[in-house]
This record gives sequence, C-alpha cells and structure tokens, in this order.
Amino acid sequence: MQKLKVSFKNCFGISNFEHEFDFANENFVLIYAPNGMMKSSFAKTFDCIAKNDKKHPPCDRVFTDRVTECTVLSDNNQIDPASIFVANGESELSTDSRITTFLASKELKQQYDNIYN
Repeated sequence: MQKLKVSFKNCFGISNFEHEFDFANENFVLIYAPNGMMKSSFAKTFDCIAKNDKKHPPCDRVFTDRVTECTVLSDNNQIDPASIFVANGESELSTDSRITTFLASKELKQQYDNIYN
C-alpha cells in the first residue's frame, strides 16, 4: 500500500475528516493529539470497518439523525476489512494472530508462525 485515503463524516464525533496518508517512504504513521481531538473516534471507526458488522457500522451516537459517510481507500481501492488491525490499550493483544505482523519483521513473523501454527 502506497496511499491510504480516509473520508469520515459523522463517525463517533468526527464531523468531517479527509486525509490522504502517504506510505511511499514510510510504513507507518503516528497520530498524536491532545485528549478530545478525535484519536479514539478515529480508531473506533477503523475498528468498525475491520469488524465488517453490517448491524453496527460507524455512526454518530449523539446525533443519530446525521448521515454517516465512511470511505477508506487503499491505493484507490476499497480497503479490505481483514487488512485492518486496531491496537488499543483495552484490547487483549495476545488473542489476535495479526499481532506478530504488527510487532515483528517478516522473517520473525514467519519463525513465530512456524512455531505456533
């Protein structure tokens, strides 16, 4: 993935957010902001997309009448929900097999997978 285009409207308190993340030269992005500036809402929206639960899509829980729009494109294609991993302090990371991708190089992940699979 080289580019990640994100467009969120009325998603868990995010009224309007549009940004294109460029991964051409880096393979990660760090989002840092003071409390109350949308980090949790951003993660919660991605978590909803990853779960791909049609009964519980991203929404605005306070202003429920507002129409939610949520688009995430990976290199101009709709992102595959299975490719999304949301890490937060309240999750039990050890229960998710994708954690080795998140924490280890490709070679170390393969060694880990060979041992535990």
